[in-house]
Amino acid sequence: MPEFIAFQALPVERPVASGKFFRRGGRLWTMHGLTYGPFFGADSLPVPERAEADLAMIAAWGANTVRLFTAPPDWFLDLCAEYGLSVMTGVAWTDHVDFLHSAASRREAILTVRDTARRLAKRREVAALMAGNEIQAPLVRWLGPPRVQKFLETLIDAARQEAPDLLLAYANYPTTEYLQPANADFTAFNVYLESPEAFDRYLARLQNLAGDQPLVISEFGVDVKAGGDEKQAAVLAWQRRVCLERGVAGNVLFSFTDEWHRGGNDVTGWQFGLTDRVRTPRLAWTQLAGGPPPVRSLLPLHPPRVSVIVCTRNGASTLPECLSSIAQLDYPDFETIVVDDGSTQDIAAIVEQHPGMRCVRQEPQGLSVARNTGAAASSGAILAYTDDDCVVESSWLIHLTRAFDRPEVAAAGGPNIPPPR
Repeated sequence: MPEFIAFQALPVERPVASGKFFRRGGRLWTMHGLTYGPFFGADSLPVPERAEADLAMIAAWGANTVRLFTAPPDWFLDLCAEYGLSVMTGVAWTDHVDFLHSAASRREAILTVRDTARRLAKRREVAALMAGNEIQAPLVRWLGPPRVQKFLETLIDAARQEAPDLLLAYANYPTTEYLQPANADFTAFNVYLESPEAFDRYLARLQNLAGDQPLVISEFGVDVKAGGDEKQAAVLAWQRRVCLERGVAGNVLFSFTDEWHRGGNDVTGWQFGLTDRVRTPRLAWTQLAGGPPPVRSLLPLHPPRVSVIVCTRNGASTLPECLSSIAQLDYPDFETIVVDDGSTQDIAAIVEQHPGMRCVRQEPQGLSVARNTGAAASSGAILAYTDDDCVVESSWLIHLTRAFDRPEVAAAGGPNIPPPR
């Protein structure tokens, strides 16, 4: 392990879903992880000495999360805390057979999920609990999609009763994309597509399916045995880039090592690891080290100037928070114009609290005229309208302006997400 690596202490707070992203301790937090195991051993983990060496490698590489497919014991979580790693964990229950065939099997699965959530509730290392993973499409069709979805929602409810501040979801995959538990905190999909165009299009589709929720790509990877080291490195690099471009809230690469175990046997037919079975790093490990690039890397060399326009009439109760969020925008060239449509409140005084913002007042004429007034006063190549009761994400303009890279695009918009309050 390199001596210069300083591992970050985990924040006390767990991450929370906040619009299309996660926040931790009030700050934006992007999940960036590797899958780990399952291994042949107790709790599907290697011996503690091996696990500690692995976690040190993973943390030094730049991941902030490890994804497990079975719930870990306390000693493993202690190690994760030591190396500043969060955990996305699964729960082992009989999701590979007809789990709805009897009341007893349903009760057993609910009890397993409930007990796991209760045990993990106080472990801040655990960021998310997956109530299931890739229930196979033939089984879903046999049992009936509505029944399976309802049961997944029952499992999530059971977990939430025991761990109300734990992120809860189901790890889906394209063949059963219609399984969308309504009570999940985020949308998670395992996606294996090695065409840039297909991957990009499908992530756009998944963002629409996710709606108001964060989207996590909970698995993606490349088989070195089939494609070679160079292909693995290249594909994972552009996949991670597309995740950034598409505003994905988290991504988990499959997998840390070639060593994994399933159904009582070592899996040797595939080699998805960024390291081999003895943890020798591959090209992808070296090239992807340090974590994904920042969202600012999406900016072109000469970003277009943007005019952010907020129209208001007596919006003093919400306008200050709106303007504060605009002031925090991560974009190099923008102006902010507030159009006061004949308010009886002192809107100009609110705007003056934010240096550089302008207030344009007109007699009350309605929202459409106010928007045209803002456009007439603007100097930007792109006009970005938001309302006085909105709070914008810091990367809003970066993602919004990217739409205009395509010459056929004349207008663009994004999700409008109701705040919890």
